[in-house]
Amino acid sequence: MLEDRMGYYSALDYQQTLYGMTGKSSCLTMSDDELASTLEALRSEGYLHELHDFSN
Repeated sequence: MLEDRMGYYSALDYQQTLYGMTGKSSCLTMSDDELASTLEALRSEGYLHELHDFSN
């Protein structure tokens, strides 16, 4: 996603983008619901083409 948007990315870019999207700078600190919501947002933006429903 970052490479698509900016042409490059670094660890800091990743953390800042994730923080902007979720308020957290690491997926490790996210709850299952936060992760699912983030994945759904990325899917709706067209970054994840084959996202299956793993909530069941």
